[in-house]
Amino acid sequence: MFKMFKLCKNDSARVPLTIIGILFLLISTAVSIQITQMDLKMAQSRQPVDNIKGADDAFSLFSSDMRRAINYAAMDAVQQMGETPVIDPDPSSQYNPGGGQIDVAEFNQNWAKGMTMHYLNQYIETNYMYNRYDYHGHAVNVEPLQDWDGIYFTPIYMGLDRKLKLPPLTPDLLTPEETHEVYWEVNVPMNISIVDLATGEIVENKSIRLETLNLARYPLLESLTTEYETRLNGSNALMTETTTFAMGYTWARGYLQYYKPKGPKNIVDNEHLGLTVNGGLLLDQGFVFNSVDPESIIEYGMETKRVLEGKKDIRPFIEIN
Repeated sequence: MFKMFKLCKNDSARVPLTIIGILFLLISTAVSIQITQMDLKMAQSRQPVDNIKGADDAFSLFSSDMRRAINYAAMDAVQQMGETPVIDPDPSSQYNPGGGQIDVAEFNQNWAKGMTMHYLNQYIETNYMYNRYDYHGHAVNVEPLQDWDGIYFTPIYMGLDRKLKLPPLTPDLLTPEETHEVYWEVNVPMNISIVDLATGEIVENKSIRLETLNLARYPLLESLTTEYETRLNGSNALMTETTTFAMGYTWARGYLQYYKPKGPKNIVDNEHLGLTVNGGLLLDQGFVFNSVDPESIIEYGMETKRVLEGKKDIRPFIEIN
């Protein structure tokens, strides 16, 4: 007691090491308590009461994964449709729900929806049934799809930036379409349930629709091919081009025959008409697809040279029995 009193009366400004150690110990204890409280608050913010955020996170990750699966399933379906399209549909098929006159393009699209449903059901049965998908104590279960007709393919249109530009004052009949169907957005209905694995209780039932962009380029190819077919049929671009070429060629050959004694015997014959039509086909390919097969251009140039020189076609003919 005397020593403690003596210490209080000491005015030498010297502090014993024992007191300094006790002071550091108190400070470190206070800091540790503060850090522990901060960690507890952080944990509580990440795991709120009843663990509701865990269910939301499980659903969010499920949605991202299922959108990716929808894209892959639709791409496989569209690829199969493009490789083996239905040309002569069965009127009584489930993919002709109206039962009337068949639209072949619509029939094939319905077929692609059916294949998309089939591929998705395989993925759902493997990953999203019987509590197989587990995220932090929550499972997301999905009912298998029942009706392909509930799947929607929504077209997305874009303008094409063509490198081959038409000259000014080109007639509208010869101008290719600028806007085309480029992608499909796939929209799929689903019935899901979120289960708390700790209690086995269903946290939530939902009927949702998930949509995603299908990255297959089939819609663009189909749109371009349809435009090319339209230009070739009837009194459209090809007839206008070949008629113009044939008239100019006929006038030139006619004047050449008149003014040159040893000019051409026939102004126009079948081979010349063939060159005119083939030239129009290549021109339309360039207008629509913005490119032409290089081998076709080389072959067309060689054939043009042969015809203008008056040489015979010596390529062998193959007889087909």
